[in-house]
Amino acid sequence: MLNSIDVVINIVFCQLSFYGLFYMVASLMHGIFVLDDFDGKIPFHVDSFQSMFSNATTTWNQPIFLADLLSLECTCWISPLAFIVFLYERIWDFAVTTILLHVLIVCFVNLSIPTVWEWWVSILIGLVSMIFIGEALNACFHRKSSNKEQNKEK
Repeated sequence: MLNSIDVVINIVFCQLSFYGLFYMVASLMHGIFVLDDFDGKIPFHVDSFQSMFSNATTTWNQPIFLADLLSLECTCWISPLAFIVFLYERIWDFAVTTILLHVLIVCFVNLSIPTVWEWWVSILIGLVSMIFIGEALNACFHRKSSNKEQNKEK
């Protein structure tokens, strides 16, 4: 069981690794889609979702939207790999906390709650994938470590 200081330290590490990975993935996506507007608010973009889904003729080929969406989802897929380095239990809990803090920071940066339901769906998909991948990795690593301990006892 972790004490309060360890939990806070792990939350800080989770947030730092999440946003570090987010900026790396976003820079790759902006390079792939050849976008010129790489700013410091990339993890907090809701505008591309708003402009994408606010008009009646929605097409899925807007480069800024695709870059933002893929950056978010790829970060959620890769983050558990970083979390497993310093977390040994309750990865799902830290994933939920990381996403909730991300949503709060997005609201604070944009000075409003995102009203585009597609953004919320992409956040939920990212959260579920973080939980699933993180717990699967944790189960694999713990199974290997428990097998090694059982072999040592024999």
